[in-house]
Amino acid sequence: MTFVLFSSLLLSAPADLAYGSGALDLAKLKSVPDATLQQQVLACAKGYKVEQILRDTTVLWSKSDPATDTLASVTRPERIALLSILGRKMVGSEVDVLAPDGDGFVPVSVYWDSEAKVLIKTGAAVKELLTPTTADALKKTYGVGELIDGDQKWDPLAYAAVGQALATLNQAELALVKGLPFRRMKNGGQHRALYQRGDDSNWVNVFDQAFLFDKEQFMGSVDAPKSDSAGVVLHEIGHAISDARMREAGIANKVLSDDYNKRKGEPGSDDRFKKADAAVRKLLAVDAANKGPGRPAERALAAVLDPKKSPTPYGKKSANESFAECFRIYKLDPDAMKRVSAAAHDWFKSGAYVQIAAKPLD
Repeated sequence: MTFVLFSSLLLSAPADLAYGSGALDLAKLKSVPDATLQQQVLACAKGYKVEQILRDTTVLWSKSDPATDTLASVTRPERIALLSILGRKMVGSEVDVLAPDGDGFVPVSVYWDSEAKVLIKTGAAVKELLTPTTADALKKTYGVGELIDGDQKWDPLAYAAVGQALATLNQAELALVKGLPFRRMKNGGQHRALYQRGDDSNWVNVFDQAFLFDKEQFMGSVDAPKSDSAGVVLHEIGHAISDARMREAGIANKVLSDDYNKRKGEPGSDDRFKKADAAVRKLLAVDAANKGPGRPAERALAAVLDPKKSPTPYGKKSANESFAECFRIYKLDPDAMKRVSAAAHDWFKSGAYVQIAAKPLD
């Protein structure tokens, strides 16, 4: 969610800025007449004490100028985007809306920075934010593991969402997710995607819900919009990066355990058991120590940006969720991360989290 041209206007952003939103039900607005959109946008703006609506620095509507009530300079996609945010009274929110337009979409960023001012930025119409790709292309280009069909099958656009996320990673980051599998599943309950580490479950699950808002919202700038689902996948990749050494230890522990079980009763069984048991106990101790405060990289970010000030409501839940949310926003929209916290932006830019996550457990 990039608002570079808004910087001169955002002199004091809200303390608790929220990025993104839930379902916007934009399909319901697609057939609403222009005149009705105009009336509803005005009703919301006046009812919620908005004083100005601007595109970049151009005033599109002003409470003090009745002549602007026609919203003549506001396009239909912009009206849809404005109504979807104003109608929900999302003060203090920055939402990147894919407003329906014919058989495509127009990316419109809406920033309601205070009751008094709503800022928008609009890009060119687009047909689709994802370019179909294949599992082989992802493995060859990024070095990840298998893309597994679970109870749902992958399709070229689902592969593309993973590819769009992986394309934002540098070589050091890719090294920490080397060989990481992705598994396609139907229903994740409250999860849209889920990173898992266990004896038999080292992967990122990508659920149907990951693509829930791909026809309504985007991330990044209006000039180079990225799919919402890429952000969902990046969140889980953030978890995988911060957990990289623990995941490696878990896989190594499984090898030791399997070797012991396979050769139980043979000479040296006691030594094999002691080695496997010690490795498991060590990882359990590390997990126990990380459970509350988070993993080392997550704790390091928390020292820079209090999780309670995370840029999304979900990120405010804990240090590990704050890290994953900040990671996806930084990778897709570093300018947005900088507005939330210049210190956190610079911390990510320095690569400190990669250095911390890459440290051995010993």
